[in-house]
Amino acid sequence: MQLMNRIQPDTKMTFELEEFLFHYINEDGLTVMCMTDKAIQKKIAFAFMQDVKKQLLVSYTLRELENARAYQLTTFADKLREKTIYYNGNPIAINDKTDELVKELHGLKDAMVENLDKLIERDGKIEVILQKAESLSTYSKTYRQRLIGFLIAVMACGGFTFDSC
Repeated sequence: MQLMNRIQPDTKMTFELEEFLFHYINEDGLTVMCMTDKAIQKKIAFAFMQDVKKQLLVSYTLRELENARAYQLTTFADKLREKTIYYNGNPIAINDKTDELVKELHGLKDAMVENLDKLIERDGKIEVILQKAESLSTYSKTYRQRLIGFLIAVMACGGFTFDSC
């Protein structure tokens, strides 16, 4: 009973007692607790308790849970046994929010690396295009100067027939 006195509202915690860990989740006035040995990862225990809490709220109203007396929720025993077997038998398959965030971050990192690669590739292409544009600009200036010189010669020589030259 001393353990129950240590539970704080709206918290998730783990207490150690000899070779066992006592985990609990207290949210919205409802406390879900489990006991594990030290070999079980905390994330598995907390995923188990979140799942049990979710199933409790699906099966019972909050009022029924608040007013429940000892052994009154025996209809939940089969669901609890099923969850216990699943979480004890599939520790690798258990994903918590941290695992999901890590997967999202890896996906985001991969997308950013791909975008940077494309940007670097485009930058190389842009440099080639800029070099070609500069070359065309130089060619255009040379052509314009020659054209102006030709037009001056045409006007000085009396037209395109060059009769005066």
